[in-house]
Amino acid sequence: MPEQRRYHRMKIHLPVCFETENPVSFICSSTIDISPTGLAIRLEGPIKQGQFVTLSVEINPEKTVKVDAEVIWVKKKIRNGEEEYRAGLKIIDKMDKDETEFIRFVAKKMTEIFKTQQ
Repeated sequence: MPEQRRYHRMKIHLPVCFETENPVSFICSSTIDISPTGLAIRLEGPIKQGQFVTLSVEINPEKTVKVDAEVIWVKKKIRNGEEEYRAGLKIIDKMDKDETEFIRFVAKKMTEIFKTQQ
C-alpha cells in the first residue's frame, strides 16, 4: 500500500539534537528529509517508538528552533556494512513561535525548490 502523506517531503540535511528519556542520552544527528508536519533523521542507535522529544533544529547558522515531536517509526538499515537507524518524527502541533518559524523555513525552502524545477 503506498504511503499517503499530507505534505511533500524535501531532502534536506539540517543539524538536529535532542535528549532521550530512558536511557537518558543526548543525541545529535541530521535530518534526511523534512515537511511542515514531520521529519526523518539518521541515528547511530535505536530510539524508542512513541517517545516524545524536543528537537533543536538548526535552520541557519544563526538560528536554532525548538520543536516538540513524537517518534512515529524507527528502522534499522545496513549501510556500507554498518548498522544505521532512521526515525520518523511527527511534529506536535502547538504552534508556538519556534514551530511557526520552522514551518516558515520549510515553506520558503519548498518554494525555492519548486521555482528551480519549473
